[in-house]
Amino acid sequence: ESVFPFEERTYRFLAGRVPAGGRVLDIGGGTGDYCGRLSQDGHDAVGVDLDPEMVSVARERFLEASFRVLDMADVGTLEGPFGCIFCIGNVLSHLPAAALSDFLERIATLLAPGGVWIFQTVNWDYVLGRETFRFPDIEVPGTDIVFEREYPKVGRDGMPFVTRLRRGAKLVFEGSVGLHPLCAREYRTAHDEGLFALRGHFASFAEAEFDAGAMSSSVFHFERR
Repeated sequence: ESVFPFEERTYRFLAGRVPAGGRVLDIGGGTGDYCGRLSQDGHDAVGVDLDPEMVSVARERFLEASFRVLDMADVGTLEGPFGCIFCIGNVLSHLPAAALSDFLERIATLLAPGGVWIFQTVNWDYVLGRETFRFPDIEVPGTDIVFEREYPKVGRDGMPFVTRLRRGAKLVFEGSVGLHPLCAREYRTAHDEGLFALRGHFASFAEAEFDAGAMSSSVFHFERR
């Protein structure tokens, strides 16, 4: 929560695109910040995450929302329809490229006609042009805690994402997980135009114009046809 706090601008982006009366699904929402806030603001909101501890915290924090432990590959087991489904924070990059088509078919099935599908990844176009990549360190204000993130070997399949948490000189945590990057063109192509209409592609939740050659986020807004 301290390293990645709730961002009001991100919330406004999401909340401003939820159709009136539509249910909301947050995929990979961790401790539930955005799903929970949407529920507090009157939406019927469901959040799923693979980490049981994250889900436990979300349930304690946001009693109005519903949370489940679920792999995003299994979202098809949920009951729709939803007016808005979102997956932010580079979560979609954990899904193998070969599984993306089936995943998007499940998203389309869960969405009501006119429903909104939003996802955010790293701007992989920029990162894939490099051999290695390290994010700027995140220093938690008022503490000696530093969060580090890097891609020590950039590649197309199973690219390692290494994270470290330090408290002063002490290494508290180090982990590595494989990511599966796709460039923006590949994400667009994966969305069947008979099912999805692209409504926006941005470099941030402030709706800055996307530039494949600049380090940024890649935020897509699709609508179910």
